[in-house]
Amino acid sequence: METPYPADSPGPQVDIPDRAPVMILPECNLLPYGLLPLFIFEPKYRQLLEDSLAAERLFCLGMRKPSPETAPDPDPDHHVFEHSTLGLIRASVSHDDGTSHLILQGLKRVRFTGWIDDHAYRIAELEPVESSVSNDLQAQALSSRLLEITREHVQRGAEVSDQLRDYLNSLQDPEAIGDIVAYNFISNPYSRQQLLELTDVCERLRFVIEKLAKSLPKKRGA
Repeated sequence: METPYPADSPGPQVDIPDRAPVMILPECNLLPYGLLPLFIFEPKYRQLLEDSLAAERLFCLGMRKPSPETAPDPDPDHHVFEHSTLGLIRASVSHDDGTSHLILQGLKRVRFTGWIDDHAYRIAELEPVESSVSNDLQAQALSSRLLEITREHVQRGAEVSDQLRDYLNSLQDPEAIGDIVAYNFISNPYSRQQLLELTDVCERLRFVIEKLAKSLPKKRGA
C-alpha cells in the first residue's frame, strides 16, 4: 500500500485538537510530513483505529522511554517522551482477521500535557508546538546545504525513490525540507526524537546536516 507525498503542499492543514489517542511503541516515532506504514494487530489499537476512523482520523504516535535494565517498568506505557507528532490516517486497509495496515502522515509537533486513562488505549491532552525561525536567510542557506548533502548520499548509493527526490526538489520551505530529509535519512529513533524537540528551524537544519555529514558513505571505488 503506497501513499504518495501530496503534490500541492507538504501536508493537509487541520485544526489541532486539545486531546487525541496515542499509539505507544518502542523505538518508533514520526516527524511532520513523514509517512509511516503501520500494522495494527493489538486489540487496544484495533479499537483506537476504529475510533479514529469514525472521528477526525487523527492520532499521535508516542515513543516509549527505555526502561533501565536494573528495574524494568511494570507499566512502560506510562513512560513516554512528551514530544510527539499528531498524525492523520491517509489510508487504511482492514483484513478478515481484524488486523489492519495503514499509512499515518505526520502533521504537526505536539507536546503531551496530561493523560486520560478511561479507554482501552491512552488519550493525551495536547499542546501544539510552534516552530520559530531565528534567521530567514540562514534557514534558506542551511536548507540548500542539506539538499546538497542529500544528493551526495544518493550519488554514493543511498536508495531514494524518484518521487521523494522530485518532491524535495520542489519544496521551498526550510522547515519541511529539514523534517522530510531527517525522516528519510536518519534511522536512529533517538536522534529523531532529539530533532522532534527542537523548536528553531535553523537548529533543526544544523542538527540534520551534522548527522548526514557524519553518515555520508564513502565514494564508490574509494
